[in-house]
Amino acid sequence: MTDTTAHLSSYLQRRGLAGPTSNDAAAVAAHLRSVIADALPRETIEYLTVTKAAEHAGVKRSAFQWHPLPRPDATFGEGFEGWLPETIEWWGAERGNDGAVLGGEPIEYWGPFDVANYLAIDRTTLARYRMPAPDGRVGRRSGWLPGTIVAWNLVRESIKDPIAEQI
Repeated sequence: MTDTTAHLSSYLQRRGLAGPTSNDAAAVAAHLRSVIADALPRETIEYLTVTKAAEHAGVKRSAFQWHPLPRPDATFGEGFEGWLPETIEWWGAERGNDGAVLGGEPIEYWGPFDVANYLAIDRTTLARYRMPAPDGRVGRRSGWLPGTIVAWNLVRESIKDPIAEQI
């Protein structure tokens, strides 16, 4: 399975949508266009920054240096991290225990520089593109799941045949 196929499968699965019934490039292109056009608008998941997480926990930001934080729920390219409010609530209740640093693997979102790198364009050029709604946000930093960008780019480029053949 190619990266493109994996990203698209993930994109369709997360939205509860069926994959194409044929491997024919034209059928795949038509399926993706209809799926993306018909897909319900998704909500952007809002994550807390370190400062907002401290506010949410009712402690000063500097308190985070004295207590180990839980692993972030999400990373946003270029080293930005975010936590869900419920993770910080759990941390607040458990921070005196050793287990407070435990957590799962964070969801990795592509930031604008990651998207520009994927498209092989300059970051300033990306600013001119009409991007899909972000999948997640931490502070003012938007992030997209790789599958969202792969699907958006295939539709944006009208499904290039060499890429569509890999699906």
